[in-house]
Amino acid sequence: MKVHRLLYYALVLLLPTQIGYHFWPSFSLIQGIRIDYLAPTIYLTDILTIGMGISWILSTVSSIKHQVSRTRKVQNFTSNHRGLLGAWTLIVGYLTISSIFASVPTLAFIRLLKLIEVSMLTYYIIRTKPSLRFTIYCLLFAVSYTCAIAWVQFMKQGSVGGILWWLGERTFTKTTPGIATAYIKGDLILRPYATFPHPNVLAGFLVVTFPLLVFNSIQITRLVRIPLIVFILLTTFITFSRSSWITLIVVIGVLIVYRYIDKSIYKTKYNLLVVLGSVLLLVSIIAVVPFVTERFSNLASVDQQSITLRSELNHAAIAIIRDHPLVGVGLNNFLVHLPNYHSINTYQDIQPAHNIYLLAVSEIGFLGAGVIVLPILFIYKLKKRHIQNTRYNILISLIALLLLGLFDHYPYTIHQMNLLGSILVGLVFSREITFK
Repeated sequence: MKVHRLLYYALVLLLPTQIGYHFWPSFSLIQGIRIDYLAPTIYLTDILTIGMGISWILSTVSSIKHQVSRTRKVQNFTSNHRGLLGAWTLIVGYLTISSIFASVPTLAFIRLLKLIEVSMLTYYIIRTKPSLRFTIYCLLFAVSYTCAIAWVQFMKQGSVGGILWWLGERTFTKTTPGIATAYIKGDLILRPYATFPHPNVLAGFLVVTFPLLVFNSIQITRLVRIPLIVFILLTTFITFSRSSWITLIVVIGVLIVYRYIDKSIYKTKYNLLVVLGSVLLLVSIIAVVPFVTERFSNLASVDQQSITLRSELNHAAIAIIRDHPLVGVGLNNFLVHLPNYHSINTYQDIQPAHNIYLLAVSEIGFLGAGVIVLPILFIYKLKKRHIQNTRYNILISLIALLLLGLFDHYPYTIHQMNLLGSILVGLVFSREITFK
């Protein structure tokens, strides 16, 4: 197996981790407060991605040199990917110009480099077509150890420590200031983080990977799938992330409808497994309904401040769009302008808008949104016949990520979710998905 392929699978295995080194220059401070979203960070997954890209380029150049018809090969490559490369050049060109005129250009260019990195990961997948089977196996392992860490944290009501610190686990207990908690039956409960920066991100990661992992008739056997479904659902439940719960219900509904139409799952030899799995899921749902009801009832009490803050941040994004409708304020510059549109009383007030579409338009404007969306729609039209053959669960995972973006900012701002999204887009737009 080639080096770039090994690095790709290592990247998928380490996708949930946040091993990285933060830098804290002056522009990463807002009113003297360190802001993680603005701090330039080099992650281990960055190194893997860049190493993968360099290895692939070197491998490609070497293979081209050994081709007799080198000119023809380059011409075919250019012809097959002209639209994709043209769209990428247009988007990067616009964002580069936009970054030059941003309030803090350095912040904008740091974000632009991240976007170039994840877009190159997407292109790598489109071009090289890595094995979906191995990708899912690596993702299955990543999800499994993430869920296990989350449950240990939940049982312990604190961080696990030890080697997990090196994987990005924070050190915390349920009484740590600023830590995410929930009140259940009058008790303060720690919401587990695993190795993610917030329980909501952990929940989002599980919801997005859920269709890809548990509804693959080829990759994962049914004997593994049923316990996996229960494990993921219960782990998502203990994160107490309401937006993820809602999105997961929608995803499950879509999957059930698709499976019902497909009818292949209802073949006689699978009836027993379907019945046992349905009973197990029903019992689990009945057991957690009282806790879910209480979690949503908290909206009118202890969680009102959180809901109000989210609303205020989204209104701040709308106000920025109103003042800078055409080109926005520049990539990664939302928080720089936030104090002009929102009162900052504590560090918790300094957050991105909790809607990736409002956040993106506030930073790149309607012109930037058009420059990005229209070429993508054009490429989709060109590759429509290929996308129609893509396994539907990959599309559902991508749609789940986009739905979560209606409720929170992490699909746009958190590095782990950026990588996951780029992998999903790459798989969707691959000309064909191999199972080697």
